[in-house]
Amino acid sequence: MKKILGQFVIIFIIAQSIQAQNTFPPSGNVGIGTLSPAYPIDIQLGFEVPVLLQLGTKQIYSGPGGIGFGKDVLSNITTAVDNISIGDNALANNITGRFNIAVGYESLKPNLSGENNVAIGDNTMSFNITGSDNVAVGKSALAGNKGGEQNVAVGFGALLNNRNSNSNTAVGSNSMYYNIQGAENTALGYGTLFENTKGNYNTAIGSISLYDNKLGSYNSALGYLVEVTSNNLSNSAGLGYWAIIDASNKMVFGNSSVSSIGGEVDWTVYSDARIKEQVEENVPGLDFINQLRPVTYHYNITTQNQLMGRMDTAMWTGKYDIEEMAFSGFIAQEVAAAAEDLGYEFSGVDASGRLLGLRYATFVVPLVKAVQELDAENAALQKENEALKARLDRIEQLLNINEETGWKQEATITTTAMLGQNSPNPFTGNTVIPVFVPETATQASLQITDLQGRLLQSFSLSNGYGNIELRAGQLNPGSYSYSLLVDGKVVDTRLMVIQ
Repeated sequence: MKKILGQFVIIFIIAQSIQAQNTFPPSGNVGIGTLSPAYPIDIQLGFEVPVLLQLGTKQIYSGPGGIGFGKDVLSNITTAVDNISIGDNALANNITGRFNIAVGYESLKPNLSGENNVAIGDNTMSFNITGSDNVAVGKSALAGNKGGEQNVAVGFGALLNNRNSNSNTAVGSNSMYYNIQGAENTALGYGTLFENTKGNYNTAIGSISLYDNKLGSYNSALGYLVEVTSNNLSNSAGLGYWAIIDASNKMVFGNSSVSSIGGEVDWTVYSDARIKEQVEENVPGLDFINQLRPVTYHYNITTQNQLMGRMDTAMWTGKYDIEEMAFSGFIAQEVAAAAEDLGYEFSGVDASGRLLGLRYATFVVPLVKAVQELDAENAALQKENEALKARLDRIEQLLNINEETGWKQEATITTTAMLGQNSPNPFTGNTVIPVFVPETATQASLQITDLQGRLLQSFSLSNGYGNIELRAGQLNPGSYSYSLLVDGKVVDTRLMVIQ
């Protein structure tokens, strides 16, 4: 009480020395330096001097350096302004730092020149000296920070060991706990990026995601317990509960129990000619496809988890449903062996991580090549078949053989036009007249006349062997003659009878 009265006496003397007016009414507000006090104790000295009141072991400070409450708060202020300090030793060593807010035991205690910091919680930013523009909320958040700037730490021990790194955001107890030099990371959730020390530009959302990352950068994780198999992987991403990233430059979706990944459209692979170099047409077709062994199979996710180093003890309905599903495909090791046997650098085998995988869409390329090869073989066979048929027709012509009529003459090469007997004869339905016109003829026709010599029908003929088919309904029953004319001359005439 004596100390408090002493403080008031000092203030009163100062007020008197500057000829300020005071008022001490028996009741109501007390004014020092004012006749119109607006508060229970209203001190207006007319110029800025610190006001320091001692209440037991605590102090109330008000002055140009800011306001404070607690033991040794703002006790070393020189040129600093506009700070707020609540808690023993909060901003105790601050000299020139401005616009800081420290709430909690020893929060921002050693700060000398750091500015625009907000520290709420015991020991928050308790080692900060020059760091500015930081926000720390929660016991020991950013406790080890000295010169780091523009960091946000919310939660017990968030960014606890950060020293001079900048622009990190850690929300969640123990998030980025061991970070020392990593910058521009974002960690949301308990224990996210817990062991990160030097990794930069990582994003982890979900409790314990990217927990083991230490040196890797440019990684993204969304989901509980997304993890990495090595502490220095970079440019990778994992999505979903316990997705395990086992290689750099890789994206992983889900865990070993996921049985469906879908969407409205197919996955697009960049294939612009402008980004491709060393383009070669060296894809094997049938030679590669014929070595593949299509199979059906079932997954064993227990073995899969062991190979990935995943000890998954969590249980939920349907966790092992995928083991009951039959899948169709190939064996990755067999596909790799087939490609190696042909010296084919096949991108359809993914060997980037602990488990081999297959990119089935890539199989379309050798399949297309195989179809092209089959089409080329088919075209060649068709052409060969047409050539053989033409040769056979020529041979039949040379042998004077007609398959339909059975008309056959001596197997001699002839230049003489010939007219065969129609068959059947007589006939009631259809009949066939075989003819032969030599290659040397320029014009030929078959003419049908009645017995009086009147022309009833005429058919133009092509060179070579041929058949003229007549239907009985085209003529009345009776006897008719038909003649072969070549280059204007009658070569032969025969008789036919329609019944």
